[in-house]
Amino acid sequence: FPPKAYDVKKNIEQGVTEKRKGVNRLLALSCYRLLVIKRGRLKQKKATKNAHLYDLHEITSDNCTGAVLHFHGKHLTKNIEVKSHQIAEIIRNLRTLHAAITINYSTAARLRIDVPDAILEEIGEAGDGGVDGGLVHVYRAQSAYFHKNVSREFVHHVEDQVAFDERYMAAANQEHFLASRKSNPRRQRPRALELHEVPGIERGSPLSFDLPAVAASLRHNTYFLELSLKNVSPLKNIVLFVANILRHNTTVTSVQMENLEASKYFLVLGDMLRDNREHSIQHLNLSGSKIPNSGILALAIAFEKFTHSLRALELRGCQLSGKRAVVLFGAFERNYGMSLSIEILDLSNNRFDVEGSKALENWLWEAKDQCSIREFLIANSNLNMTAVSRSFRSMAHIQKLDVSGNKIDKGAAQLLWVAIEESSTLTELNVSNCGLKVEEIQNILLVLFTNKSLENVRVNISYNSPLSSKQVPDVCGALRKATNLHTLEMSGYKLKADSLVLVLKALARKPCLDTLILDKSFRNQPAPELSRALGLMLKHTPSLKALSISGGYDSALPEFLEKLAKNTTLLELRIHDNHLADEGSYVLAEMLRKNTTLQLVLYDRNGVKIDGWRSLRLAMEVNRSLLHLPFPWDDLEKLQDKGKVEEARRVLGRIQELASTNSSPVERDFVFIEGRNEGLRLPYDSVTPLAMVPPHLQELEKQKKAESVDYTYWLVNDLFESSAADNDDDGPLDGLLWIDAEGNVSDTMPASSSGASNPLYQAPAGAGPAPAPASPVSPASRLSQYSFPDKPLPSPQAARKGPPAAAAPPPPVDAAPALPPRDMPAGPAPGLAPPLPAREP
Repeated sequence: FPPKAYDVKKNIEQGVTEKRKGVNRLLALSCYRLLVIKRGRLKQKKATKNAHLYDLHEITSDNCTGAVLHFHGKHLTKNIEVKSHQIAEIIRNLRTLHAAITINYSTAARLRIDVPDAILEEIGEAGDGGVDGGLVHVYRAQSAYFHKNVSREFVHHVEDQVAFDERYMAAANQEHFLASRKSNPRRQRPRALELHEVPGIERGSPLSFDLPAVAASLRHNTYFLELSLKNVSPLKNIVLFVANILRHNTTVTSVQMENLEASKYFLVLGDMLRDNREHSIQHLNLSGSKIPNSGILALAIAFEKFTHSLRALELRGCQLSGKRAVVLFGAFERNYGMSLSIEILDLSNNRFDVEGSKALENWLWEAKDQCSIREFLIANSNLNMTAVSRSFRSMAHIQKLDVSGNKIDKGAAQLLWVAIEESSTLTELNVSNCGLKVEEIQNILLVLFTNKSLENVRVNISYNSPLSSKQVPDVCGALRKATNLHTLEMSGYKLKADSLVLVLKALARKPCLDTLILDKSFRNQPAPELSRALGLMLKHTPSLKALSISGGYDSALPEFLEKLAKNTTLLELRIHDNHLADEGSYVLAEMLRKNTTLQLVLYDRNGVKIDGWRSLRLAMEVNRSLLHLPFPWDDLEKLQDKGKVEEARRVLGRIQELASTNSSPVERDFVFIEGRNEGLRLPYDSVTPLAMVPPHLQELEKQKKAESVDYTYWLVNDLFESSAADNDDDGPLDGLLWIDAEGNVSDTMPASSSGASNPLYQAPAGAGPAPAPASPVSPASRLSQYSFPDKPLPSPQAARKGPPAAAAPPPPVDAAPALPPRDMPAGPAPGLAPPLPAREP
């Protein structure tokens, strides 16, 4: 019985009570839709109403024979009165279907039912969402709401992950299950959604799927703990969809976003983390993406507002300058409860300079023994190591330390020795390319190998100051004491044959030595004694499983490969870039015919042609132990004849096929295959509270919060970004693309401001009338939340000329768009919307 007027409320106001004559209609319910069907004169049927269940906000009734269905949304805005003796069954089905597509949504977003108690008793309770938290079902509903096709690839990916999780939970030894190549060939992690692995994530593909529907389905999902997006560079605005997920999600503990090239949207990401006080993020990886000044400031504000621990932060290659480092570590000092709980901190490949080094030193020095860092990676960061190194000795839990690519002088080296000597947890040290002299290398090795508290030490001393023949014995004296050495990487020294033989003799018979890397450490001269030394070392060091001698071993390799035929201990061999050509391939093939233990051979950039690969194919017909002989892409590209290229592809394909059918009784995570040598970091399955902060740090935290810091000048005047080719920071949100409810992108904010016509402010299901758009939030007002002075930001051009004069302040930069709401309960629209007051933690 549709009301005569458009709105029931308007009826009441106008005193209209007359209703149209009731007519019989067929009410049809599907998983996501409600249809009202009319039967015509010739038994034809026509759907007079077709509404998505997301638009159903409320069901009201004052008797047991009828009810009013309140619709308001994209598909239908109308109230429909229904009378039926099956009204309880109708309401029960509507409630069940609506609950299935609003799993874990807030109470305000769920279907409101105001009916007599007699009907409520017949309705019962709604069911749960299934194993995956209802993700697939909600995704199908959101796709139907947006009129988008459902991606079968995405659905299969979710179902495969859930099936893997069930096998993982049923495994008797879960750690072995994850490490095994048989049970986990893709190195999956439980309850981790790797979106970059889904076919169609790249735009322009026939398999491309709709991202707003995926983002909307993940906002309230409680099953997945990790969200991963890596190397999806063409889709720069994907950060906005991730930000929309994080604005509402309270279950995800790990976010992996690498190499996204989405510098303009990290401001929005930081705002989402700030406004969602109930999020569970404990591992944040933004490596490989340039984070501008506005983005690092927004992230710093979010870190300051954390109400739980942040256990891992990876900002590798984010172009952090010294000024940005000051903001980042300033946030660490304003929330010691969060920063003291960091266990993994990766700040490699940035440019901290003196200013950033001082900020890092201050935070580490104040934290001292309260610091929880286990992995500290600061490679190639242009740090003042003398200032930073003095805090290393206070890291009581440090296990992995990477300072490669930073200049280490004598004073910094001495501080490093003291830290290593006092450590009882260090297992991995990388001091490659640090300009270390022979005395400093010798002392570092001595303190590592003589510290009886350290076991299975991995050390990298590559590409430091050249070693002369007279200095090599000093280093060998330290290597002879390496009873706890697991991995040694000593590349780039170009030693003579006799010097390299001394190194091999010093390393022989070491009980724990597993991996030895000597790339580009030989001058490539005729040296039969080196081949014999390599063979004898393998014979007397059965623990050695992985050997890399790439680059410059042309003269020594053929004889060594002949000796390797009888070896029964080595599992991995890397011999890249040795120019062995077809003759060397023949020697390698003869070795593979006889060797029964090698599982991995890396053999590329050796100038091999079609005859060399044919020799290896014949050897692989006999070999039954080699599991991997990766495709030699570089050698294949050098073949000029098109016919030979096709023949080489056929031969190499046959080699791969034969290797895939082999097996070995020894299972190993290969060191020389990228990713295999690193343990799987499982997503955190619980939220760790803030760390205990000692009284003196509590007082220091109060002082830092009370300080008023003016970052408005450098926000638009960071010299680190001054190059024309890489400067996109002319304003905090200059050129930001607006995304509406259906994922449409435009350069300007929609002109319409009414909620009914502007899709940017389209009200979701259960949200009531569309809110009025808030006034735009300027960058100056946004920065004022961080104790900024109440003055407009200078333009980039004026700021680069120097601080503005007090008498003539420069005009403010362009206004930034309004923030999304704190909670968009059932709204499938992932677009931005006006801000709501922040909820108390």
